[in-house]
This record gives sequence, structure tokens and C-alpha cells, in this order.
Amino acid sequence: MTDHLLNAALSSNQGEKIPGKDMIQNSQGAFVFARDPWTNLRSFLVLGTDGGSFYASERDLTKMNLEWLLKLIEEDSLRVFREIKTVSYNGLNIKQNTPLFAYALLLAHEKRATIRMSILCGFQDIIRTGSQLLTFFNYYKQLTGGKGSGNGLKKAISKWYNSNQAEFQMVKYRNRSGWSHGNILKLIRPTPIDFEHKALFYWATNTDGPNLLADARVTPHIHIFEVLKTLKNNSLVHFIETTDKPIPWEFLPTEALSNEIVWKALYRKGMAYSALIRNLGNASSKGTFKNSHALVTNVAEQITNEASIRYSRIHPFNILNALFTYRSGQGFRGSLSWTPDPVILAALEEAFYTSFGNVESTGKRRMVALDVSGSMGGAKIANSNLSAREASVALAIMAAAIDPHTIFVGFSHELIRMHFNKRTSLFEAIRTVSNIPFGATDISLPMEYAEYHGLDIDSFEIYTDNETNQYGRPQPMVALNRYRSHRGINAKLITVGMVSNGFTVADPNDPDTMDVVGFDTSAVQAISAFVKGI
Repeated sequence: MTDHLLNAALSSNQGEKIPGKDMIQNSQGAFVFARDPWTNLRSFLVLGTDGGSFYASERDLTKMNLEWLLKLIEEDSLRVFREIKTVSYNGLNIKQNTPLFAYALLLAHEKRATIRMSILCGFQDIIRTGSQLLTFFNYYKQLTGGKGSGNGLKKAISKWYNSNQAEFQMVKYRNRSGWSHGNILKLIRPTPIDFEHKALFYWATNTDGPNLLADARVTPHIHIFEVLKTLKNNSLVHFIETTDKPIPWEFLPTEALSNEIVWKALYRKGMAYSALIRNLGNASSKGTFKNSHALVTNVAEQITNEASIRYSRIHPFNILNALFTYRSGQGFRGSLSWTPDPVILAALEEAFYTSFGNVESTGKRRMVALDVSGSMGGAKIANSNLSAREASVALAIMAAAIDPHTIFVGFSHELIRMHFNKRTSLFEAIRTVSNIPFGATDISLPMEYAEYHGLDIDSFEIYTDNETNQYGRPQPMVALNRYRSHRGINAKLITVGMVSNGFTVADPNDPDTMDVVGFDTSAVQAISAFVKGI
């Protein structure tokens, strides 16, 4: 007797729903699954929507994510808060703007006093720097139409300004998004807890007034900032090199940062990790590392220092972006140009993989499949010059280092086997992927390839934007179930979404599928545990 329901399911193509499954259409009209809304929230917080995708504009993606976010706030605002706090505090996000916007939106919409109080208890964990405070306050004022901040928020902001870190943060990040700390202080009117904070608030709100802050014992960071304004050239370099602690480059007058000897002094003294890698191109354009073998060696050691990477909580993507930008020899938006140093390049690549922590071998038979279609090349991550295709290669080849028998394939409308191992460099892998013909997207190909060639695979790990669009071809879940049936292996499917578009080809009701967010720093360990069945 023919099982017509089973036959219908097994013949479902990407232009049709799988019978009995709740599916939606992606940006190309093919049927896929809607991401779990809480997974989608994590995707939005980690990846943001800057740069959009190949098929959807940045504005459309932002609007779509905003609608989901408002629904989740209505459903469970405390859970939204916990997710924002987890992502922000643990440095899982690529950019700070997205969780700051989400936090401002949450506070703008949550009116219940007890819940709002609980959300504000995490203010210091989410708003840690002066830049974050200024950005958050700008978002909150725009979302509330410029209305008052409420007593709870005023108290949280007042506590921030009366903290021990406030002076350093206010000097380092003096203004952002059209706001200065003086603007906020005049609106919030916090009561200083001691003489030091009274002096600090005066400095921030009276920039044209008399200088009451000459005493370094009262406000040491302001003292350094004011002294730096008076120094030039060798006197400035001597001051940088003889201070007890490294001076942030943001403390220096703008004109000083065009001087090669100033950058040499800053790098010799040591810089905060993010500043260290973010300024490599700018410093190189001034000739800082030219014919300076000792300085280059010193900087490379700073870049690869595991303790510094851990302490900074820098996101791996930002190291990768620094690597690509520095390697390109020119600024993303500006006119700067430089010759990249190979020692610094190698250090950045090493630091990128160090930033993920230790990932142990799974001992499983893995296939890592990279979507190299046109849409993956067109989508830019976090408004950088990095495409989703390039970023996925960087993530995927970690598997070559920890599981040497991993099978790698690249696919679009066709599939090509790739040979990576632990000695394959990132840019070798990217060149290999770039030579694969780009085209439409067929995410069923990895499972069909494994079935056709009789490969025993425990997990299919697919890096994609989920924009499958080959209407005459099988649904990816159909291809997976056919592989499971024919090979007698309950293979797992892991989709790593490189764009926050709300889609996935993995059936959320199948316990052996997993949908994770690309560049969520917790995802690498989560994938490893899922593959091992932990």
C-alpha cells in the first residue's frame, strides 16, 4: 500500500511547504522554518542588522527584528533583560549598539514598577563605559520622544556617575551621538558623593570655567588630560613613556595623533587590547612600524597575549575585522594607506582563534558545508568590509584544527569538495572558497553528496544565510531525513546563521537539529557539545 503522505513529504521541493510543517517564505520565496524567537533575539543582539543582507536591506531587517523584539518584551520582559545582560556582559556581541538599543527600548516600554526596578538593577552590568552610557542615553531619549528619565533611571545613572570608574570613562569618552557627559549631568543633576566627584561634575559641566582641577591627587585622569594639552613632540613622548600606567590614546590632542613618534611611544608603553588592534592601520600609515623590528616583535607579543585577550572581553569578530582591515592596506572609509607587516598579520590571525578559547575534539565524523552563493558574498557583517562568506570560512576552519578528519565542502547551486587541515591558513582557505563558482543556493546538496558517495557523517554543519532558493530541488530537511534513512545514521544538522534574518532550514521540532548564531562566541563550544551528544 502506498504511503501518499510520506511520498508527498519526501518529494517536497524548496518552493513548497513540507506537509504538516509550519513554514514561512524567505526573502527569495522559498519555504523555510521561522527561527525560534529567542534564538532570533540572540541573533539580533550578536550580529545586529548593520549592512543588511543580499536580499533584504538594513532598514527592512531592522524593522523585522524590532517587531519581534517588541513582541518578546510584551511576552516576557525580564527574559529579554536577562538575554541582553548575558550578551553584553559576556562580550558575545560584535557591536555594543545593538544590546544598548534593546536595553533602551526595553526601559522605554516596560512601565510596571517592580519589573522596571529589576531591569534597572542590571544597569551597571550593561552600561560599563562612558561611550555606552552616551549611546544608551541617546537611544532612550529618541525612543521616549525626549521625555523625562523617571526616578529609577535617574538613580541608576547617578550611581554610574558616582562610581570609581566615572572619571576615567568620562575623560576617555567625552562625547558620543550628539551628547556629552555635561549634557546628561545637567539633566540628571546627581548629588556628588565626595569632593572628587564634585570636582569631576564641575569639570564636565563648566568647560569654559576656571580650572579647579590642577591637583593630580583629586582627579588624576583629568590632570593628565589637561597636562597633555600643553605638551608637544619630545616632551609629549617623554610624558607618555614615564607615566606609571599606559595613557589611552583618546586622552591625547587630535593633532598629536598625526605624529609617528607619539604612536611609537603609545605602542611601546602598551595599549588597551581593543585600541591596540584597532589603531594598527592608522599607526602604520604614519610609518610607526617601518624598520622597527623590536617594536613589531613587541606589538605581536601584545596581540597574541592570551591573558590580555581574555581580560579585554574583545569579540573574535573585531579581531578578524582588524586582521582584514590591516591586511587590506587601506582604511574602510578613509584615505589612509599602509604596507601591512607579515609578523603583525600572523599575530592577528593567531589572536582570532585564541579568542574562542579551548575547544576539544568531538571525535565525531563531521561535514562542514560553506554556503558560497552570491547572497553570502553580498551580505556584509556589522557594516564592515567582511562578507558573510569570508567570515564563515574563518569560523569553519577551526574544525580542521580540532577534528582533522572533518570533510569540508562549498556549495551554491553545485557542490565542491575542499581540503583543509590544521596547517591551512585563513587566507589560503578564503582563496579556495573564492575559486568556487558562485550562484543560487541549494542547502540540500551537502546531505545528497554524502548519501551519493556513501559517506558516514554524524553531523552536518552548515554556515549559511538560509536563503535557499532552488525550487525544483528537495527541502534540506527532506534531504537530511533521506540520508538518515538510507545510511542508518541519525545524523545531526547544525545551521550557523550568518545574517539576522529570522530564517532557518533546520526543523525546530527535530531534536537532532540545532540553529545557532554565527559569531556568538558561545556557539563554538555549544556546537561541539551538541555534536558529541552532551
